[in-house]
Amino acid sequence: MLTLATVMVVDDEPRLRAGLAELFAAEGHWVVEAGDGDQALALLRGGAALPDAIFLDLKMPVRDGISTLQAIMAGDDTRAVPGGHRHVLWRKRADHHRHEARGP
Repeated sequence: MLTLATVMVVDDEPRLRAGLAELFAAEGHWVVEAGDGDQALALLRGGAALPDAIFLDLKMPVRDGISTLQAIMAGDDTRAVPGGHRHVLWRKRADHHRHEARGP
């Protein structure tokens, strides 16, 4: 099966995170999972494949979605958006938002 894109799912609710990961994997995407913003940033810093899209929960313990997005956009050693852009989508209850993060 051809891998279409790399998708990062960041959510502190394990069942929701696993469900989204399963959905994307079934469609042929490579999925990277993180349970909170700090884990996501550590994966990005640690050389995980750069995601083409990040699905980011806003309300999480440790580091919430807003501060995670700010760190990604600021380039805090995350390598998340080198010279290009990635799509970051986040959720807060039933609200869905989309942000296009641009690199430095």
